[in-house]
Amino acid sequence: METRRIEAIAPDIWQRLADSPAKGDVLVARLAAPDLTDKLIAAFDADGKRHLLVTLRDEDSELIDRDSRGIDVATRILSVQGHDPARYIDMICSDPAGHAIFDLFGGEIAATLAGTDTDTTYSIATLLGKWRRFWGQVPLQILSAEEQTGLFAELWFLTQWFVPKIGLKQALDRWRGPFGSRHDFESAAESIEVKATTHVTGTVHRIHGIDQLAPPENGMLYFFSVKLREEAGGSKSLASVVYDARELCRDDGDAMSKLENALASAGYSDGHAAEYSKKKFRLVAGRLFIVRDDFPRLTKNHFTGGIPAGVDRIEYDIDLQSASHLEIADSPEKYFQL
Repeated sequence: METRRIEAIAPDIWQRLADSPAKGDVLVARLAAPDLTDKLIAAFDADGKRHLLVTLRDEDSELIDRDSRGIDVATRILSVQGHDPARYIDMICSDPAGHAIFDLFGGEIAATLAGTDTDTTYSIATLLGKWRRFWGQVPLQILSAEEQTGLFAELWFLTQWFVPKIGLKQALDRWRGPFGSRHDFESAAESIEVKATTHVTGTVHRIHGIDQLAPPENGMLYFFSVKLREEAGGSKSLASVVYDARELCRDDGDAMSKLENALASAGYSDGHAAEYSKKKFRLVAGRLFIVRDDFPRLTKNHFTGGIPAGVDRIEYDIDLQSASHLEIADSPEKYFQL
């Protein structure tokens, strides 16, 4: 069966609504996906909250959902600018951090409503169940400086190196770092650990744990090093590489949902995008190494008597100046040829 592609609600829909603010209890509105259906309406209320509205027929049942953080769903009689009062399923995004997910959710509603003989209430209830896990993952806390550079490096490798080499779906399927896996990218054939450094001298990376550079059970282990400079005139930021990743997924709803799930699991929130945009980076180098016995690392095998009792966590730094002979690519083009 062919996978249906889902497109998110276009950002310019909300921008046009914002240009004509709502007043009082009347919502300012326009069709959310006019190329697909006239049943889904995007709207702003006087408080600036985003709504997705679906008109109900007299015979349609009501829908109420209070189980999803960040979205409120109820059946209401509403006054929409340019329309007579009517009964709608009203979905309100109450958390700006969830706007990207809300738009993708709306895109899937539009695609569903474009079908024939659709039970409107049942269909939306089913979609809410599917997307509830994303609403529950909307992060509230800003990422630390180390977490920001780490996520930046993973997204840079994903978008600039990995996706062009193996394709969008496979690359996203193998991105396991946000979900707590030992290595950031994993498959049966290979694993790749990605690290960022902002050290001015050398290429020094902090390794967290004795298992982080341990070989996988199957296949080879590679190490991708991203060297960054934090500069006011830098052209990249965490927010910009998130945007680049979303652009790659724009025409593929399944890929977009995987990306958003990974971003949420990594602790990324659009609610902090303005802060993430302030930290600018210049990319100095991206280099891929093969990890062999002579790669600078510690593993359990280095402790002949086992890790000493009472030692709960080991962190250490490695300098890749001693590993230049293990470098296999210093550009995406060379990586593509491997």
